[in-house]
Amino acid sequence: MFENLGEMLVLFWRALLAMPSAWRQREKVFEQFFEIGNASLLMVSILSFFVGGVIALQTAPTLVEKGLASAVGGVVGLAICRELELGSIAFPAISTGIYGYPIPLAADVSVRAIRDDVRVREGAPPLVKVVLFDDRAFEAFVAASDRLLT
Repeated sequence: MFENLGEMLVLFWRALLAMPSAWRQREKVFEQFFEIGNASLLMVSILSFFVGGVIALQTAPTLVEKGLASAVGGVVGLAICRELELGSIAFPAISTGIYGYPIPLAADVSVRAIRDDVRVREGAPPLVKVVLFDDRAFEAFVAASDRLLT
């Protein structure tokens, strides 16, 4: 244990000594931060895709069995949000536009999925933002919220 503590103190001391040099070369430092961020974007995207796929494969059979097949994506998003300990999540009403999924049904399923996940699970995001396309969708989600959350 003390070996690790000593190594951390040495690392901290070296970082403090390097501060003046890093400040003089701050343009290079920020360029490197930018490159590291952009270089990792593809890997993060691929990893997120596969992690989401695994969660979907684990939860989809149960949701389909209970008639909530359309909630799989939202539940996966909430699960990833919880794992990453994010402060909020955006929950879009997907497929209610050009694909023609009935907005009132989407509202009921979405509000129910959000409600159930927040009730059952610790670590649910404190803020869930439902992203809607127009006033009609907004009114349907307000009606579903009034009906299911009160």
